[in-house]
Amino acid sequence: MGTHLTSSRAQGRTVVQLEKIVDTAKKMIRLHGMRAQAIAQERADEMRHQGDSADFEYWQHVNGVICELRREGASLRPG
Repeated sequence: MGTHLTSSRAQGRTVVQLEKIVDTAKKMIRLHGMRAQAIAQERADEMRHQGDSADFEYWQHVNGVICELRREGASLRPG
């Protein structure tokens, strides 16, 4: 995991919370592939509409980690 991810996401979060977010993001990518980011954003939107600010924030962070993991993965690919 890149240092940018842990330093930018860790502010105000415990290590356990960060690990849960990263784990969820990785599971979303495995389960949903290219749709993972869209699904995470849909879940965030659902939580916002329900007025659940904690889960909204959680899914926003999952979405951000999915983006970060994809960037890291893309930079590791040859070509």
